[in-house]
Amino acid sequence: MAAERTSLVTAVVLLLGCAAPPTTGLQVVVAPHSAAAPAWLADPSVGDRARTTSEIVVAAWHAPARRLDGYTLTLEAGAGTLDCGGTPATGCTTVAGGGGGTIVVEVGSAACVEVTVLAHELGHVALAGDSGHADARWYSADLGRQVAQALLPTVPAEDGPCLARLRELEASAVYMISWGNGV
Repeated sequence: MAAERTSLVTAVVLLLGCAAPPTTGLQVVVAPHSAAAPAWLADPSVGDRARTTSEIVVAAWHAPARRLDGYTLTLEAGAGTLDCGGTPATGCTTVAGGGGGTIVVEVGSAACVEVTVLAHELGHVALAGDSGHADARWYSADLGRQVAQALLPTVPAEDGPCLARLRELEASAVYMISWGNGV
C-alpha cells in the first residue's frame, strides 16, 4: 500500500511539474455569493485549483480523468446546506446517463477548495452508480491519506490555512465518506 501511495504522489508531482493546462472538460462555476464567503472563492485561480483537485482525486479513486468530461462543478457559499434530491447535504452530484452531470459543493468555511466536500463528491463521479456508498473505498483511511498527500504539493506555499488543513487530514487519515464534512 505504501508503494501505491508513493507512486500516486510521485505521478501527481511529475504531472504538475510540467505545468500542463487542465486535461478534462470539467467546467467550474463560482455561484454569486456574499462578502461573508471565504476569500479564496473570489481568487481567479479557484477554477484551476478545482480542476487540478478534481483530476488528482478522480485518479486516486482509480478512474480516468476523462470521467470528468461533461461535468459542471458549482461552488456555492452561504446556503449552509443544499437540497440533494430532498436530502440536506453539503455536496450533491448528479450523474447524467450519457456521461457528465453536475457537482454542487457548499464550501462553508473551508480553508480552500481542496478541503471541501469536493473530494467526496468526486467519488460519486469515479464510482458512478454507487450513490449508497457501498464500495469499500468510501471507508478507506488509506485513500483519504493518499488524497491529502497528493494534494499537498499543488497548494501554493503562501496558502498556510489550506496546507495546515490538508496536513491535518493526512495525519488523521479521514475516510472519504467524511471528507470535507468538518472531520
